[in-house]
Formats: sequence, structure tokens, C-alpha cells
Amino acid sequence: MRSASPLSATLVLALWLLCAAQWAPRPARAAVPDDLSNFMNEYVCSTDLRVVRPVTVQDVQDAVSLHDKIVPVGTGYSWNQPFFCADPAGVSANGDAGGERGKRRLLTEALSRRGMLQDAPPSKTSANIAMTTIRPMTITIDEQEETAWIDAGISVLDALDYLGNYVTKNARRGWTLPAYSFWVRQTVAGAVATGTHGSTLKHGSLSQQVVALRVVLANGTLAEFTPESHPMLMKALRVNVGKLGIVTSVKFRIVREQPVIRTAALNVKSSEFLQSLREAQDMFNDNGELPRWMNESQVFWIPQLSEFNRYSFDRGDDPDPEVRERVLGGEKPDRTTLKEEKAASREKEGPTYKSEKFLRKLNATRINPELEGPSAARSEDPDDPMGVAKGVVWEAPEQRAADPFFVSESGKTIMFGNAIALHTLLPDGTFETHEAYPTYPLALSQKLVDEVLYDQYEVAIPFATMADCMAGMLETLHGEDIDERPDDDLGFRTAALIRFVGQEEGLLSPTHDGPRMYINMEDYMYYNGEGTRNERFFELMAFIRGSPLCNARMHWGKAGWPDAGCFSGADEYPETWCDFGCAVQELDPLGKFQDSASDRWNWEGAKLDKCCNGSGYDRSVKGCNCKVKRLRSVEDCPPSPFYTNR
Repeated sequence: MRSASPLSATLVLALWLLCAAQWAPRPARAAVPDDLSNFMNEYVCSTDLRVVRPVTVQDVQDAVSLHDKIVPVGTGYSWNQPFFCADPAGVSANGDAGGERGKRRLLTEALSRRGMLQDAPPSKTSANIAMTTIRPMTITIDEQEETAWIDAGISVLDALDYLGNYVTKNARRGWTLPAYSFWVRQTVAGAVATGTHGSTLKHGSLSQQVVALRVVLANGTLAEFTPESHPMLMKALRVNVGKLGIVTSVKFRIVREQPVIRTAALNVKSSEFLQSLREAQDMFNDNGELPRWMNESQVFWIPQLSEFNRYSFDRGDDPDPEVRERVLGGEKPDRTTLKEEKAASREKEGPTYKSEKFLRKLNATRINPELEGPSAARSEDPDDPMGVAKGVVWEAPEQRAADPFFVSESGKTIMFGNAIALHTLLPDGTFETHEAYPTYPLALSQKLVDEVLYDQYEVAIPFATMADCMAGMLETLHGEDIDERPDDDLGFRTAALIRFVGQEEGLLSPTHDGPRMYINMEDYMYYNGEGTRNERFFELMAFIRGSPLCNARMHWGKAGWPDAGCFSGADEYPETWCDFGCAVQELDPLGKFQDSASDRWNWEGAKLDKCCNGSGYDRSVKGCNCKVKRLRSVEDCPPSPFYTNR
């Protein structure tokens, strides 16, 4: 039997992708996948852990008080297992501090300084808290303040759906978040904790859009943090990676839905894109400015074709009057107009019926595919009032099977199909905000992503050297002629996504010290090729992480982190690492929120007791220079990209 030609395979794949995205049934979105594994069961926590499925915030508070080590989990969209698994050994990275009595004294002193004192009983176990099980989930919008409180376990996608349907006389098109990620199925708290982002110089990541947080602290109390009430701690909480408490609700800035013009520049040669990037780098280094196109642009890089597709966006609320006139004048009558007319005819202020109905439907979904309701989250003793907080024994799911297609000759055509799908799924035109910016199609992710093992990597590169770094990346893959289409597959199966994010306040935000270009890349070949390293992809990662031209930082929720003991937070975040250590010491001095990556959370030698004050780590004090002892020497660690697997 003859095999399909590359062209026919490309067309079939493109059509399959389109059909999957448009017509596949939409599953319930509030179910917990497998609790203590990521969504593909690729990364699995220790079976020594218990899983707590709280029904109320009080359950969360009780669980924090009962367990020795505890970490929150959301919908499992992470490739960084040590950060989302609680420490099964129950060993505190901050030491015994003089036994149980000493622990209570340190905790009391730390929390009393903030007026958050409440004694907590000793605890014995390690557990993860699944924040998606709380019912009812709530979203509360303040139109005058232009903010929204969103419960931690609600997905970004569901939050966007609710906001878009919240149509009133004050917002006749509804509301939306100022900027959001391409992947919208993670919980809002998880997205904030890991610095998840879209592409915007103005609004920043989802973490930067937060105006307040409600957090269960180490002693089980619930506290609220704002930039005004806790300026330093708020900077730490913006990208908290689960280290400072259990976030139960997030207050975001919101904006009114606007028409947005999306314009594509397709099939841009590598040399042309590199030139535009170099002009932007030079402009930034000369005067701190950037070209207009970069503000909200999203770029899909297709290495196998040696080309880029760049999508630009102009908003109806742009400060430039000429842009506003062009966007608003080019809008055609559609369902957006119907939304406005419906809002204008309403006499009663408040959310639409459709918005409230959506939230009721969300709360009616099952907490877990294998559970019948909230009561099933309780322990074996139904009369135990703390049953939910104690959690239940967790069993690891089965490993997903490899798919040889992705390492086969036929599998190479997926890149070409990917390019065709992008052209078709993202046409030029005027759309509402939540429809204009690309997000991963839900049905497509169910058909492809959830069923195929892969690793997702993301690096953040400073604007000061972004063109230099990209030039090195292109030369690493293509050699001298970066526009020539390669003969091999370069280790890629899907397009890489490039975005631009402005400077942020979060202490552990990769853009804390300045704006950066993010590049998101996926490796489908390691797992599906029977554990054989994807050499071309590995070579590219080695350049990105090792070259001073890139000075790249890793995304907190993605793959590619160094081997145990080889990550130095003080080296990668020299300006803010010890400030974050001060926040850990203040809010969690005993290491209750201890994940299984204690080697990464290292402040040995930093003298936190002496150097921390209410504003962070005081480097003006003699000896307070944030010198942290490395757990492994540079010579003892593998060379760039600093990991030995994958």
C-alpha cells in the first residue's frame, strides 16, 4: 500500500485540526483531571501524599492547620513537577528552629507582626489541595472600580466567558481581562502563581493585573493583601509559585470589551523578522522606546519553513484617535451590535441572565470524574467534621502511551499542517477582544494535546539582546543561510510562539528587571521516541540557556529546569531573590508550604534574620549582599542547558 504524499498528509492534517477545533463536543471544564499529576500523567507526584478536595474555604483553612507540608494544585497544566507536588518527606527547608516549641514561637512572632496571629496545632502529614473542588465558585464584578474577584479554582477560560457575558448599560459589550495567555485552561490562581502571560507591554502578565489576593496563611487564617496594605509582600505574592500560602481568590483589573482589528503578516522570512527585531532592540537600547507593532503582537515561528507569521492588534480604546477611528469605523454589524442593543434596552443594572446561568452551570459540574459530589471528598469517617481537610489516599494514574507518529517521517508533516491551520483559524478582521487574541482551541487541545505526550518549554530573553539571541538561535538550527528551508525536521512538530511582555513588579517575575521576549516551544519527540533525546531541540536549548546573548530565564510552570542543586535563584534573580526569601521568612518561617523542590528554594548564607525588614532585603546593612551558597558547584552540574534528561 502506498503511503500518503507529504501534500496530501498536510491537507488531511490541516482539515483534521480545523474540524476538531470547530465541531468536537465541549466537555465540562471544572473537573479535576488526575489531581496530583499533570494533565497528560507525564509528571506524577509521590503516592505518599494525600489529596485534599475542599468544598469550602474553611476546608482549606482546616487542611493547612492539619498538615505538616501542603501545596495547592489546579487543573494540572504544568510541566514542572517539583513545584506542584508537596514535599512527601515532610522536611522543612528552614530547619527545626529548636523543636516544636521553637516552631510555634517563630510562627507566632512572624504572624503577630502582621496582626494575623492564631495558634496552629502540630501536624504530621503532607498533602496537596485541589482548589478546583470548592463550591460554589464565585465571580464578583465591581463596575465602578473596574475590578473582579475571581475564585482561585476557576479557569482563565471560564473567567473570560463570564466576563464577556456580563453585559450592562455601563459595559454594553461585556468585560474582559486586559491581557491573557494563549493557554486558557489553567486556573486563575495557578496562572498568577507562575507568571503566565499574553503579549503586552502595557498590561503585563496576569500576575501584574492583580490588585488584591485572599490567602490562607501558614497558621490557617485567611488574610487579604493589596499593594497599599502590604507593598513588599504583594510584590512577592504576584509570582508566588505556591510558596507563601494558599490563594483562595484573586482580584483582577478588568476592562470593557472593545472591537479589535487583527492583522496578519504571513510567510515572513527569517531574515526579515530578525531585521525587525534588531531595529526594535536598537531602539530600546538607544532611548528605551519600542516600535508600535511590538505592543500586543504575537508571532508564530515555523522552523521547518524558515518563516514567521506575525499577528498585530489595534484596539477600539487605543489612545491614538486615528487608530480608534479606524477600528470603530471598520466594524461590521454582528452579534456584538446585538449585545449592545440588548444592554441598552435593559432597565435593571447588573449581570445578564446568560452570565449568571453560565456560573450556575459551572458550579453544577462534577468535582471529579470519579466522584459523585462534594461529600465524596471526605475521609472514610462521615462523622468527622475535619474529614475533608484530612484528605484521601491518592493513587497514581496510568502513564499515557507513546505515539510513534510524532517521530515518524509522516509525523514531520504536522508542522506544515500547523502552518495551514494558523492561516485558516486566525483570519484578518475585526473581532471582540476575547475573540481577537489567539487562544488554544479547547476542542483541539482535547483531540491533540491531551492525548499526546510532550514537554513545553518557555524562555524569557531581555529586550536589550533579543535580536542577538534570535540570530544565534536561527544560526544554531539553520547554519549561515537562515532563510533556507532545512532538510531535517529540526526537532519541532508545532510552531513556537513568541510574545513580548513589559516590566513588572513581581519579585520572581522574569520581567522584574525589564521587558522580555518570551519564546514558547514544544518537544513531542522525547516521549514518543522511546526516551531518545531530541538532539536538535536539545542543542537549541543549550544555546538559549548557555549564551550570554540570551540571558534566558525559565517559565515557572514549564519544563527544562536544571538538575537538582544546579539552579541558583540568587544567580538568576540577583536583584530580588533575597527579597522573596524575606517574604518566605515572614509568612512561612517553618516551611509549611514546602514543595518537593527544596533544592531550588535556597537562601543559605543570605542572613535573612539580620537583613530583612518590612521593605525586603536591606542591602545597605553591612554583610547583606545576598550571597547564597550553591548546593552544587558549577563544575559539578551538567553544561547548558543544565539538565541531563529530556
